[in-house]
Amino acid sequence: MSAYDLNALSGINASSQGLGVISNNLANSQTIGFKSGRAEFADMFSGAQKSPGNGVRVEAITQSFEQGTITATGRELDLALDGEGFFILNDQTGKYGNVYTRNGSFKLDKEGFMTDQAGNKVMGYTLNEALSKELNPVFNTTLSAINLMELNKTPRATDEMSYDINLDGQQKYNVDPFDVNPTATVGSTDNLLKLTKPEAQGVGPFGGFPDFSTQKTIHDTLGGEHRLTSNFYKRDVVEAVVGLSSFQESYNGYSNALVNYNNAVDDGLVGADLLPYETALETNYDALQQKIADDFALADPLGSGVALTGAIGDPAATIAGNAAAIYADYQTEIQFRKDNNLNDLGEKYTSWIVQYTVEDFDIDTGEWVTSGHRYDQDNGVETNEAGIIFELRFDTNGNLLQTRQPADRSDPSGENLGLDMEPTSRELSPLDWVEVSGRKGKLDWVIDSPKTGATDPLGAQDPTTLQLAIDVDFSDMTMFSGDYTLRGVTQNGYRIGDLVGLTTGRDGVIEARYSNGRSIPVAQLAVANFNDLNALEKLGGQMYAESFGSGPAMIGKAQSGGMGTINAGSLEYSNVDTAGELVKMIQTQRTYQASAQVLSTSQELTRTILNL
Repeated sequence: MSAYDLNALSGINASSQGLGVISNNLANSQTIGFKSGRAEFADMFSGAQKSPGNGVRVEAITQSFEQGTITATGRELDLALDGEGFFILNDQTGKYGNVYTRNGSFKLDKEGFMTDQAGNKVMGYTLNEALSKELNPVFNTTLSAINLMELNKTPRATDEMSYDINLDGQQKYNVDPFDVNPTATVGSTDNLLKLTKPEAQGVGPFGGFPDFSTQKTIHDTLGGEHRLTSNFYKRDVVEAVVGLSSFQESYNGYSNALVNYNNAVDDGLVGADLLPYETALETNYDALQQKIADDFALADPLGSGVALTGAIGDPAATIAGNAAAIYADYQTEIQFRKDNNLNDLGEKYTSWIVQYTVEDFDIDTGEWVTSGHRYDQDNGVETNEAGIIFELRFDTNGNLLQTRQPADRSDPSGENLGLDMEPTSRELSPLDWVEVSGRKGKLDWVIDSPKTGATDPLGAQDPTTLQLAIDVDFSDMTMFSGDYTLRGVTQNGYRIGDLVGLTTGRDGVIEARYSNGRSIPVAQLAVANFNDLNALEKLGGQMYAESFGSGPAMIGKAQSGGMGTINAGSLEYSNVDTAGELVKMIQTQRTYQASAQVLSTSQELTRTILNL
């Protein structure tokens, strides 16, 4: 056989392989996630440089990983990647750790796992329930199979709540409209007691109406639902330290006059020359004494105070001689005023009281009735307090300064709710009300009507060791003038529920909707990419596996690190250009025919030689 026969034969073989690649592309033109290939030819050469060559061979079959057409399907579990990356699947055969695909036609198996149509589980980052908040989901950083049913197989008791509400800064002070006592504000000791013990004999509920109220369903350890009512009452505006700064200014005037007087005496001034300094000292001392008298004339005096040494009208020499005693008395007075200052913040603020109660619906009466009482964690007993109260303090810019609660809540009486809660007092005593850490209040409830098998206090797994049942976060609360705005109240408890729907974001975050009313992010899809895509091991079914040549998988999330975007309710179809493939087919067919013609010509030449 001649050399050109062999060349022609290699051309036929190569063209045949090229037609095979083209036919494979055309056959998969509607295959989801399919990437078209092309045959790349290379010449064969050996021998002397004058050799015409040894024909052609297929050097490689290269795939094009260009974007395919994304088509909307409307199916929730159909996902398409727009851009770089592959979905990651756990290989159910066990031959490979993970396999990779652009085919986003997924389903849920009987156990709730998200899989492809062949049963390989979709991998991603699952929700970290310990670190996540209702509005701030946190996902684990290690890959795992995505199970959309797992989170609602067992109920969860409420143990965290957050309040994001704007209270009207122009609201008037809340008073009891049925009480003729002019001091019947919500902040009086008796009324605070009514907010905590509305059921107690001789106490009764507070007669005033809440300035703002909102309700939220919370859950116990069995998933039982209870209504938590939050009532907000505007209590008072507490001014900054009344009289303290002006008292110090009065003493500073006296002190400066005393220094000037002593300096004049040291300089030898007498008579008329010393008179101006004597007059200034006496005047400033009289002003200091008068300041004390004026303070005691206030309707809301700062305290009993102490009398400064000396008396109004004393001569300058006497005042100067008693300077040490006057200074000691001044220090005593300053300390007394600080100790009895009703504003421990040292700045003007607005005080609100929030009252919490728990109710359940009574089918027999058709009404909501009190169903929970506060649990005393310190003593391990249930109390008769149907209400838990906190004080919220807002600064002059409407931002939350402090959250406070009664220091001793086991027996809220006039004593422990504030010794200074007399009608003339506007400040909850810092001795009997304490600031809570992180602006989070503590709600410890025992659900006693109806009595169930749920763990009490509500939300606590072990009442003997845990110091709270529900953490209530007030950090986002504001007090701007205008309207009451309920921006959001969240709680993290739920009863068991079934999956009813899914929504997948462009970043791959899957939000699941359950029959128990929950709608939460449950996982985030992982996306992988490789340095050399054509070195991936082809497995069929639009599947690929990592190889030594491809390099290790670079795993990340959609819309980050160069990864593409996920389109929900869509599928990426083949990137095959049918018209282009038909053109290639014609060209390859002609190459095949031309090589075959060479063989035919060779036969004619052979017959001619044989006929000689």
